[in-house]
Amino acid sequence: AKALHDPTIALLAVESRCDRAASIIKRSVLDSVNNLCVAHGAAANVLNALAPGSVSCIHANFPEPPSQTCIDTDMPHMLSGECFSSAARALKPGGRFVVV
Repeated sequence: AKALHDPTIALLAVESRCDRAASIIKRSVLDSVNNLCVAHGAAANVLNALAPGSVSCIHANFPEPPSQTCIDTDMPHMLSGECFSSAARALKPGGRFVVV
């Protein structure tokens, strides 16, 4: 939805579950979204791969407790110290981390 709303910004979606990453890719192709990249993996690892200070805002969609979100996966849950450290490194000065 964010990618369709403002096609002038580049977005990166990080998903720890393969089925959800595939769903995001499918929706973006069907909607002809050209400003979205999808990464499957641990959020901290993806954030560490980005250039320091290169991200304006991080939105963490977190509707379920980790025990429900991470069923059948060894992916760490996003609201961890490691992830917050990685986010702080990736965010621009004055950048925001929003938990939805």
